[in-house]
Amino acid sequence: MDGARALADSARHDQALVVVREALRRAPDDTDLLWLEAGIEGWAGRHANAVALYTRLGERHPELLPDLRSDLAAERLWSGDASGAVRDFDLRLAEAPDDLEAARMRALALAYADRHKESLAAYDTLLVARRLGSISSSSAPPCWPGWAVTTTRGTRTG
Repeated sequence: MDGARALADSARHDQALVVVREALRRAPDDTDLLWLEAGIEGWAGRHANAVALYTRLGERHPELLPDLRSDLAAERLWSGDASGAVRDFDLRLAEAPDDLEAARMRALALAYADRHKESLAAYDTLLVARRLGSISSSSAPPCWPGWAVTTTRGTRTG
């Protein structure tokens, strides 16, 4: 798996997928490999494929959905399904209200969904929380006021 990650990190996505898929032939239910496969498809710009792979992974392993949901939502956004992305980011934030990257991406997805007033309100909330000192300057707060910010979760979005 490390070899596939190294290939993907050097933008050799198709080669990385060959490595991942060969490993999946030996271990077809390896969730780390399945997740990596979906991520590489997204990084390669094949966002609809990534959405399909993340969706299938979530269906086969619903216990992964809380952690998987932000990646799925981001790929929905980049595939042109902004409304689906907002829905998935809302679900992620209901499950993990301190997921700052999901809150930031939700605000972006709202803009892509032409819900500009809501997007601006979400970004304003992020800025207010930053000014109040509830987060560091390198992170973003959740979209709803009053929620404590305790952790950040980095995700690769494209």
